[in-house]
Amino acid sequence: MIAMKSIVNLKDPTAYFYACVTVFTAVAALAFSLIAVFSAPIHLFSAVGLWALAIVLLPPALQPRYDLFSPWSFIILSVVFGLTLRGFYIAFNYPNPEIIKRLFLLGKPPSFFVFPAAVLLCGLLALTAAYLWNPFQNRLKPSHFSIDPTRLYTLIAILLLVSTVSTALYIVFTDGLDSRFISAKRTPIPGLELAGKNYKSYGSLRFLSSLAIFGHLLVLADLLKSGAKGLRWKIPLALLLFLLACALPFYASVRSTIVTNFILSAAVFYYSCKIFPVLKFATAGIVLIIAVYFMTLLRAERNDSSALTKFNPGKQAFNSLILNRNQIELSKTAHIINAIPDKLDYQYGKTIAIWAVAPIPRSLWPDKPLIQPGPIIGNKIYGQRRAGVPPAFIAEMFWNFHLPGVIIGGLLLGALLRFLHQRFQPVREKGKPNPAQIFLYVAAPMIFGFQAIGSNLGYALFWLCLNLFIAIIILKLIAPRTHSKSPRNG
Repeated sequence: MIAMKSIVNLKDPTAYFYACVTVFTAVAALAFSLIAVFSAPIHLFSAVGLWALAIVLLPPALQPRYDLFSPWSFIILSVVFGLTLRGFYIAFNYPNPEIIKRLFLLGKPPSFFVFPAAVLLCGLLALTAAYLWNPFQNRLKPSHFSIDPTRLYTLIAILLLVSTVSTALYIVFTDGLDSRFISAKRTPIPGLELAGKNYKSYGSLRFLSSLAIFGHLLVLADLLKSGAKGLRWKIPLALLLFLLACALPFYASVRSTIVTNFILSAAVFYYSCKIFPVLKFATAGIVLIIAVYFMTLLRAERNDSSALTKFNPGKQAFNSLILNRNQIELSKTAHIINAIPDKLDYQYGKTIAIWAVAPIPRSLWPDKPLIQPGPIIGNKIYGQRRAGVPPAFIAEMFWNFHLPGVIIGGLLLGALLRFLHQRFQPVREKGKPNPAQIFLYVAAPMIFGFQAIGSNLGYALFWLCLNLFIAIIILKLIAPRTHSKSPRNG
């Protein structure tokens, strides 16, 4: 602890807390590593989950005044759910061995996962080292935007209309509100045959519907600013926009979008308020977990009455966040690494570069190639025909460029995450939060780390650029008009 105090700034109790947690996690990781070596090899998953957590906790432990909603926090979140908690689920065969074997192990012994575990931890070390390196020592000046209230709420009305119409059209084009099919995948993947007229994802409608979350964040940032007026109608409007932003994801069983929308709202509160309402958001978080679990049941049962009979909002609601193949995880990484090159060919950057053609509608290009790599993983590794499994960052880098890709990719991603935070982090101007800066940061770069490490890098880069473009255009549209003064005579 004495050595730790010499490294960590004692004036920052939060950093010291993170440092203590990091040391405790590393000690626990060492203990479970010894157990895995000398007693129970399956505890490799526990050890790797704890080592991974200790690695990604280094930035908050070593940085003064760590920002809770920095892009790095979402790296930690992905590791907690995908590696640490899931590692203990696997090691203890919870809730039962059959589920763990079917979802994760696929009948492989612990020795099968040793080399992939080393690759995964090396990638996380490179990622963390680049983030801590901080090549942007001098803070980049944030962009200055101001908001005209009249133009703001004119645009909000347009976003509300566009999102409502797009959501309604998506429902109409995907068989409507059938009571037996409330929250399930509306555009299932037809056996990987994604080219041709038989597959329609209605991506343009989903994109237009998602504009409601931009409106929600704008209204929320505006009503939380100092001296805000019109709260009686702004609060219901913000709530309406949030519900609209979640309507299509609930209908189409896109659980991650609803969780993301909740996190974005929490971040606006965090940057706008002097005291973050922890209790209120903790309560809302519990409700969110229950809603995600309910969506999971509806997706599985395809029948709302059957799902309701099995609805148990206790530990099963939390289990639904762990017992899946999303996020970064050891078992998935191992299966992908060991499938190369027999089942999976090296991609050499294709899974990233292919996202350049993502904006082209399939209606204009019927033979457009597969964009998401998840369906390939789901089919080749897990034998799925109508769903995908995102590779996550470490496995995707290995799939593209072998071990050098993991190391170099980790270094580049870590540097990019630090740049995004330094460039866009909201700062208080004269002691007051700037709603425009908060909106720009939360709407675009904040969530990038979660998407990049837990899903697909090309997907994350695509949405980072698109959301940043939309947010800047919106801020340009709602900025006060500048009137040029005519020169005086005489």
